Amino acid sequence: MLNERGNLMASKFELQAYGMSEESISKLFLENKLTEVEMVIAGLLSDCQELLPQDEDGKMTNTDDMIRKNLNIAKFILFKKLREAREVA
Repeated sequence: MLNERGNLMASKFELQAYGMSEESISKLFLENKLTEVEMVIAGLLSDCQELLPQDEDGKMTNTDDMIRKNLNIAKFILFKKLREAREVA
């Protein structure tokens, strides 16, 4: 959906879930011919890790460390499946 300026409008859900419209996500990330979508996903996961809070000593809480580890697991699975798919192809 476009607003009066011709810019993409996001629904309330899209703004709460993504901060932008799903159409914007598609244009920014999925239609980008310079980067494979898997690398975009890995980059977003890494960006999430950088946003985790740290105390003045650079340490995370136990919950934040679990989040960091789960993000790493997601990236590990993503890249493992990519390697397997390329070996089959």
